[in-house]
Amino acid sequence: MSGLAGRTDYETWQKKTTALVDQAEEDDEKEKEESRKALGLDGKYAVSQAEAEERQKAQGVEKMRKTVDKYREREGSIMQTYANLFPDKEDGNSKDSSHVIRLTRDRLDAGKRVVTISDTNGCSEESNKIILTQDLSLLESKLDSNKNNEKKYNDDAENDVQEKPQQERTIYGLIKLFISNVHNCTIVVRCKIISGTVELSHCSNVTIKLEKETTVPTLQADLCENLSIQFYDTPSGLKGNLPGKSKLFWGDDKDDRIFHAGIKGMKVAIFRDGFLETECSCDYTKDAAEVIGNATKEEYQFITSVIDGSLQTE
Repeated sequence: MSGLAGRTDYETWQKKTTALVDQAEEDDEKEKEESRKALGLDGKYAVSQAEAEERQKAQGVEKMRKTVDKYREREGSIMQTYANLFPDKEDGNSKDSSHVIRLTRDRLDAGKRVVTISDTNGCSEESNKIILTQDLSLLESKLDSNKNNEKKYNDDAENDVQEKPQQERTIYGLIKLFISNVHNCTIVVRCKIISGTVELSHCSNVTIKLEKETTVPTLQADLCENLSIQFYDTPSGLKGNLPGKSKLFWGDDKDDRIFHAGIKGMKVAIFRDGFLETECSCDYTKDAAEVIGNATKEEYQFITSVIDGSLQTE
């Protein structure tokens, strides 16, 4: 029997030994953890300059990602997208040879102020047209002028100043226009664009007509082919119709510009009173596009604007 004089209880000693070993290992792990914390090796702090830089970059990327996500969420809430605008023929798959689409306020959902025209293929620039009508200039957007959300600081004398509440300010027109993956048609812009910006990408055989009712000082065109941009008595962006000043037309101001990259066969023309005033052609394959760093020739950016009365590309 176990427990008798002269005999050893090995089972009991085994349990005690195991418990002591486990306790020793646990104490040893605690000491190592404390040592790592004391030396800054617990992962909370970078152990080298290179790691610190990598962590800073990662934090910057994450912050940018969150900012972009918020921007996209906010933009999506006010963006109206139109796709496949030209219907097919009833007797086949080919597009209707002649069709005109007019975009008005009635076709926009409530609260939508940014328009995207995408994934649309017409038959030709002459027979298929999309018109952003002047009616879109009557779209209303409210701007809150109150300062209730301004940050306050302790012991700031202005904290106690009672300011009169400001009324909301109303601005009119579309906020912005995007055109992407559109082919074989003409797009006529007759409405005010608050941001003064139109962006085009991945389009071919498209004519953009900017008429006298619109306000577009800046265009950005990327990776398009056979693109024609025409200005018809178009005001000089946001400065073309200032009260008490002579009217300026597109190109009269240095901020009236077309930024473009990866564009093949683009023509730009300015018409005044029905007559051609100046025109130019642009093609990145002929305009000495360069490879700079990791950027390809398609990413090399050119600027087309009016210099000394004529359109020029730099």
